[in-house]
Amino acid sequence: MSDYLFRALRWLVNEKIGAATLFSVALAFGALYGVAIGIAEGVRGLDQGLAVAVVGIALILGWVLGRSTVQGRAAAAILAIVGLSLSLLRVGQLGDDLLAIVRALPPLLIASLNWVWTRGQVDLGPYWNFLSEAVGALTGALSVLISRLNDFIVSGSDPVGAALAWSAALWTLAAWAGWRLRRQRRPIEALMPALATLALMRFYQPSLSPFVVVAPLGAMLLLTALVNYETRERVWKETGADYPEEVGRDVALIAIPLALMLTLAAASLPQLSFKDINDWLNEQLSGPIISFGPTNATPQPVSVFNAALSPGLPRLHLLTAGPEELKKDVALIVQVSDLSADAPPLNFHWRSVTYDQYTGRGWRVARNEIKDYAAGDLINQTSSSSIRVVRQRVQVVNNQGGMLYVAGALLTVNQPYRAAWRTNDDLFGVNVFSADYEALSRLPIFTEDGLRASSRVYPDWVARRYLALPDSVSDRVLALARDLTVTQRTPFDRARALEHYLRQIPYSLDVPTPPPDQDVVDFFLFDLRRGYCDYYATSMVVLARAAGLPARLVIGYAGGEYDAENDHYIVTEAEAHSWAEVYFPDYGWVEFEPTGGRPEIDRFSTASSVIPPLPTAPAPGAAALIDLRRRLWPTLFGIAGLVVAGLAGWAVTDRWRLTHLSSSAVAGELHRRLQRHAKRLALPTHGGDTLTEFAQAFATRFDPSIAHEVKQLIALYVQASYSPHPPTAEDKRRLLQRWPGLDRALWWHWAKHQLTSRPVHVKIH
Repeated sequence: MSDYLFRALRWLVNEKIGAATLFSVALAFGALYGVAIGIAEGVRGLDQGLAVAVVGIALILGWVLGRSTVQGRAAAAILAIVGLSLSLLRVGQLGDDLLAIVRALPPLLIASLNWVWTRGQVDLGPYWNFLSEAVGALTGALSVLISRLNDFIVSGSDPVGAALAWSAALWTLAAWAGWRLRRQRRPIEALMPALATLALMRFYQPSLSPFVVVAPLGAMLLLTALVNYETRERVWKETGADYPEEVGRDVALIAIPLALMLTLAAASLPQLSFKDINDWLNEQLSGPIISFGPTNATPQPVSVFNAALSPGLPRLHLLTAGPEELKKDVALIVQVSDLSADAPPLNFHWRSVTYDQYTGRGWRVARNEIKDYAAGDLINQTSSSSIRVVRQRVQVVNNQGGMLYVAGALLTVNQPYRAAWRTNDDLFGVNVFSADYEALSRLPIFTEDGLRASSRVYPDWVARRYLALPDSVSDRVLALARDLTVTQRTPFDRARALEHYLRQIPYSLDVPTPPPDQDVVDFFLFDLRRGYCDYYATSMVVLARAAGLPARLVIGYAGGEYDAENDHYIVTEAEAHSWAEVYFPDYGWVEFEPTGGRPEIDRFSTASSVIPPLPTAPAPGAAALIDLRRRLWPTLFGIAGLVVAGLAGWAVTDRWRLTHLSSSAVAGELHRRLQRHAKRLALPTHGGDTLTEFAQAFATRFDPSIAHEVKQLIALYVQASYSPHPPTAEDKRRLLQRWPGLDRALWWHWAKHQLTSRPVHVKIH
């Protein structure tokens, strides 16, 4: 079997494709592969798998169109339509919406035919509504994609818009390369735009390695040598020139080392630095400088913040004790004032410290400045109508002089305290010098509509610090973040989509240690698929940042049991928790609870007790759906146009394929299609029938013109199968000219047979 496959592959390469053609395509793909990888490294939202797939498909399609007789404008239109469709399907995740439309069309068509057959006795309303809803969902998703592409063009920070824009750019570069290389045989002109784009990316993003340009450059040089030799060899053969057979080997012996030398030179040039050379010369001339005195470095003072500053997962201690043991140890006793007496207790999160830098293995904190405050000093002067001030008295059990825990953002404490700041607007944590304190904090007041309408313009310090991700974050994590949020219209909806996805993963404290060479989030999302709060919260923050949402990790305690008799919360060590917060410019940091098994955050309860909820706006897309129903006929005409365009495209492709088959292969292909028609029409045929009997089965059912066409096709098939003289090119031309009419006639008879012999009665309840 393997020997047969090898011979078939060798025949395909030597007889149909050609070794030189295959090698040329491989070199072109190698060059574009390097371009795709380099650009994907510099663009968040464009994973390497997507980039490579785009350039591969575009190169092959451009090459095929370059080999065909399609003119330049028509080829450009085909490439643009295919590229846009594939980008929307892959990046935009529109497959389900298109499938819903496809599923809605057959029932509507059958019901419409039955409506004609029964003279209006079938109610078509449900079918139209189903189709309208499917089209409304698709148009809504498209509008979101256009909006996100616009956000990327304006701000440059939307990952979905980046994936769409760069997918289109890579598609254009690769399609141009395939077309130009096959049609014009000019490899430098074909690949230079792609290499120039990669070089421009490298110029604006110095963090990219200079070696990203090396491999594409080497592939282009080899391809240039190959194409030039192949072109000259063709001229020699056409003119009958005499040339030595080993000239190809000689060219290879020269071209390959030369391309390698030029590539190595290009790789070494960026590493040369006149400053480094000068410093090296000075060091050699003056000798090494040795210092025997003390250095200026001073040890960092030990503080209560040091334990929280250490990198890693902040709640690893949860694994050392079981849940039942943790429930017995009381951590906090909190009494919250200013709550309505008849209101149910709220599910507060008691914030301690926040983390900003994800390392791939856990969390660490950027350099911070420690400031001391007297009792009653305000730590935050923010005054806004969209916040609520909450007074709480906290007793920290067995934790003298430790970290402060508070609901929301701290305003002041009735005890002396110390705060660690990353910037004047970014608090890491607070150390209070008493285990019993009273604190004022602020909670943002918002509604879902308010969060959806919040500004998307982030302060510089937020965007710079809370959108950053390390290189260890894998492509599949970035792709997952993009796919989960691609059609979500607002940042709030994107955050909720991520929260909902993570909450479906089972909660467990029985988890192994992450592998040392694998990113923690990648391990949790794709391999482990279970975990505790650190994994959920870390994954939420990383996915949010990958989706263009500023986010941070927060640790503290969640909830607690409300003691109504004593009017306070009892929080045990079992409530030790990590969660995620996403930044909304109009409100600040908003909590999200991604941990499966924990109750969702009742983030709107605090607002409802202060201000009445805003009127609920119509669901996204509802207005568009209502308007769509008012314009039903234009929508249907548009769908019909798409169907007709699809059928026409399939017909052109099929015609092109049949034209490039041999005469015998065309006769065999059309005979197989005729057999499928016979089965579809339930003709009286049997497996042991001769070809003459098979043709006679058509004569018994259809008029003489159809029977004559079938007989002619069978005769050519017999000639192709059994005669030493196969059909000629003229026979193939006549066959391809007659087949479309016969095919349409048989399809029409099938449709008429379906309506007359098996009418479909639709009963509406």
